[in-house]
Amino acid sequence: MVQMRVVTKLSGVDQVIRDFPDQVDQIKRDVLEEMAKEVALNSPVWGGDYVTNHQIGLRSGSFTASKTGTPFPPRLSESEAETKRQEGYESLLRDISAINIKSENFVIRNRMTYAGIVEGNYGVYAQARKSAAIAVREAVERARRTGR
Repeated sequence: MVQMRVVTKLSGVDQVIRDFPDQVDQIKRDVLEEMAKEVALNSPVWGGDYVTNHQIGLRSGSFTASKTGTPFPPRLSESEAETKRQEGYESLLRDISAINIKSENFVIRNRMTYAGIVEGNYGVYAQARKSAAIAVREAVERARRTGR
């Protein structure tokens, strides 16, 4: 007689299924953080208002830019500009940590009334949008490798 034992323990599969929502949430968080970095790095810094007034939040459908200023004030020094970029990036990271990551509809926006002028000249959000596909691919690959 020949006999072969076949064991199908689903505990590994069950664990993957249980972990999947957490992995999706981490992928969303990773992608938002990468987009935040792109927005902060690609934002022009003249006086610092534009780069420090980006927000990441849930799409509400009722956003109006409310901060006024001059789109092209006198330029800050390079070290001051880097400080402003870091402030802007850290602010975006705080937004991400406060957001309901289980949501599906996120938005990155700028509170400055002249943000459209800056976007038209520099394409800050367009660049971030282009990098999003790469960020998604990298976050998914990282989740596959690490199981998180």
